[in-house]
Amino acid sequence: MIFISISKNIFTKTIDILYSMNYNININKQKNKVGDAMNIAEYILGVLQSQERPKTWLADKIDISKQAIHYKFKSNSFTAEELIRIARVLRIDLNGLKEKYKEELRMSINEWIEKMMEEVEGEVLVSCVMEKIPYHNSTKRYHVYNTEGTFDKLFDITIDEEDNITGIE
Repeated sequence: MIFISISKNIFTKTIDILYSMNYNININKQKNKVGDAMNIAEYILGVLQSQERPKTWLADKIDISKQAIHYKFKSNSFTAEELIRIARVLRIDLNGLKEKYKEELRMSINEWIEKMMEEVEGEVLVSCVMEKIPYHNSTKRYHVYNTEGTFDKLFDITIDEEDNITGIE
């Protein structure tokens, strides 16, 4: 388990884990639209239920209002600092949580393209417009748009050695 301590190295490692989880959490929100992944709020609620504790107890322990905790669970939005405090109070292993999401959310470029085709309305076009982003060798830039003109975005996608996506900006 990771616990907050005075050590700057441990704190920095925890923050790194949470920032990498942020990518996963954002992707998770998108995947929940089609219902095939759990979000961070559901995970924390599950831990609370297994410990037979209400959300209001957690609000008191991490020093936020009861209204704020209800909003955070409803919107699935927690800051890195809040996640650190929640992990400490509930004794959640952040490394384990990160790995769980990593496995759950692992997808290839082709799977991502299929997902974009499903999520964007109309006739969707996806093209790789830059094979290598300067100073980021494993990142490619993709342009996704529809012929109706209602969707037009660029995505910088980083992949690992196994051609799985590790980051989307």
